Amino acid sequence: MYDHVCQALFEAYSGLEFNTVALYNSRGVGRSTGCPSVWSGRQEVEDLRALCGAIQSMERAPSKIVLVGYSYGSQIASGICDAQHRTGSSSAASGTDFLAAVVAVSPPVGAFASGMLRTKHLWDRFAAANVPKAIAIGDSDQFAPIRSLRRKVEEGKGWGSRADLFVYDGQNHFWLGGAEKMARDVLEWTVKLLNNV
Repeated sequence: MYDHVCQALFEAYSGLEFNTVALYNSRGVGRSTGCPSVWSGRQEVEDLRALCGAIQSMERAPSKIVLVGYSYGSQIASGICDAQHRTGSSSAASGTDFLAAVVAVSPPVGAFASGMLRTKHLWDRFAAANVPKAIAIGDSDQFAPIRSLRRKVEEGKGWGSRADLFVYDGQNHFWLGGAEKMARDVLEWTVKLLNNV
């Protein structure tokens, strides 16, 4: 289960007064049972939805959940953004009204990466969602062309709500030597967001 980026994010968020912070492996990873989806993320999105449901059913459950995902996990977190959160959609219950925000760290959204992972549809959900969202990415990320991503975020075409973009000089997809600062920055963004709700 250990990944230094996930660990930095977990430590940042669990250091505050959030009543629940969960770090988990997707199906078929580490000691998790089951088999992963064949690169579409469908089953992993349903697993995350089930985890959110379990958290919501806890005693002293949080009223809202902020999803923070790294790399492929950011695509899975993006997949939770249902029709309810999309531009022009009705507010019909989709089972995700608990969603306060989504943070995508190093999302593999380049043509090659999203094509190989078959997760473009999940990123499209993220873009179209009307929930607060943030993207943290290194300017040398191997799996997301920063110029293209920056342009898409700034133009906002097809985006339900604006995304806040955090770009880190000298960082690539694997955050060697910069994960802690990035984790503090996205935590600060989350705290400001939740304090304004």
